[in-house]
Amino acid sequence: LNMDEAKKIFQVASEKKLMVMEAMWTKYLPHMDLARKLVNDGAIGEVVLGNATFCQNNSHVDRLWRFGAGSQLIDMGIYPVTFLHQFLGQPKNIQASAIIKEGVNGLPAVDAEVQGLFSYDKNRQSHFVVSARTSMPTIAAISGAKGAISIGDPFFAPATLTLHGNGLGDVGKVWEGDKSIRFHNGLVYQVDAFATYVEQGLTRSPIHGEQDTLENLETIMKIAQIIGVVFQ
Repeated sequence: LNMDEAKKIFQVASEKKLMVMEAMWTKYLPHMDLARKLVNDGAIGEVVLGNATFCQNNSHVDRLWRFGAGSQLIDMGIYPVTFLHQFLGQPKNIQASAIIKEGVNGLPAVDAEVQGLFSYDKNRQSHFVVSARTSMPTIAAISGAKGAISIGDPFFAPATLTLHGNGLGDVGKVWEGDKSIRFHNGLVYQVDAFATYVEQGLTRSPIHGEQDTLENLETIMKIAQIIGVVFQ
């Protein structure tokens, strides 16, 4: 899916007055609702720093390594990019580096690992790492002048949220959520939200709308340009 295709989907939905939303299920999870509430209530102050990792050894997932069938940046990278975007907005400046796997049979190269450094106005920054060649804890965090919020492994699925103070090892409240709903069973939260929005007559998600989708896709495409990979 590229920018033109995404815009076309939203355009057609608007013309037909249909509900349309990206399948970004992570933003509908209970711990993400709580994170947004804590930030909006000023629990950690203005968010000035963020970090997110999604590193999973997917060397056995064939489609991720075939040009035109997948990409670590698109398939995995969209999660940390979206997480950082919801708390810091669209970056003003993007730096990126990557480990590239050479293409086979004359096809273009595929990204194996990508790191991105984002900067924003008011001296705010964030960083992400996505890798399909090695694994490490898939966690995320944001911080402000009053403290920090961290989300456990894996942050993009139902996970533990911790509110931290400013001191070393200063752990405040820990929220664990419903332990019976794990991993991709967490998709149910977006399904429920979608049904609610349709019932309310909405055409866009108030949690993850058209602008969010397009801005994150634009960020992904800029990173791809920097590291020298193409998707189509």
